[in-house]
Amino acid sequence: MSDASPTTPMDPRSGGRNHPNSHEASSAPIRMGFFEPLGDWLAERRAGARHDRILDFGCGDLLLAVLLDGTWIVDGYDESPTARAAARESQTRLRAPGTVHDRLADVPTVHVRAVVVNSLFQYIPGPDAARDLFATVGSLLAPDATIGIVVTDAVSEGANRAIDLIDVVSYNLSRCGVRDALVGTVKGIRSGRPSTRHRIPQAELERAAAEVGLHLERLPTSLTRFRRRATYVLRHAAPDGERSA
Repeated sequence: MSDASPTTPMDPRSGGRNHPNSHEASSAPIRMGFFEPLGDWLAERRAGARHDRILDFGCGDLLLAVLLDGTWIVDGYDESPTARAAARESQTRLRAPGTVHDRLADVPTVHVRAVVVNSLFQYIPGPDAARDLFATVGSLLAPDATIGIVVTDAVSEGANRAIDLIDVVSYNLSRCGVRDALVGTVKGIRSGRPSTRHRIPQAELERAAAEVGLHLERLPTSLTRFRRRATYVLRHAAPDGERSA
């Protein structure tokens, strides 16, 4: 994990899969900083087996592999060719210890203990589409997977959107000067594409997961530095006594 000081503050609207800012090399340290809690959580839960793998579904530029720093074997997949190209660049530029796949069929699923779906569900238009994605990703887990699927997503309605912005400004200020932080944040907002985000209520996500044999639970705290982001864990349905976060 690099701790180099960034020169470009984080763009609060750079989460789009094809948004040019979402793969910008200069913003990588800031973006990694926002997801350090997710990396720490996953590192603590590694089973320790030699071939344990984690699938980064919608991998972007493969920064999860940099965050985990070899504690897991990371397989990256993204539907966007632009994202896959950025991921391969990260393998060289940041020495990201992961493998980028052009097809899901190429992922060695027998050893996949966890799947991360990070900031993707805000682009899913409804529970039916969520159910289809749950079914696809759930099928990639090893039969005895113990962690399940981690889904970190935006809760960006009303006051929560303003709190997201405050979190971005605060974090930028901690890494950059006042002028650079504020100018960079405003520039990011102005250059961002119109919002296409959706929010599926938790109850509907739970039903969508149950329809494909998965159990969904929301963690009590966000695994990002955004205070109002939601993080969910999904597992193959099992007796209540066998579930733990």
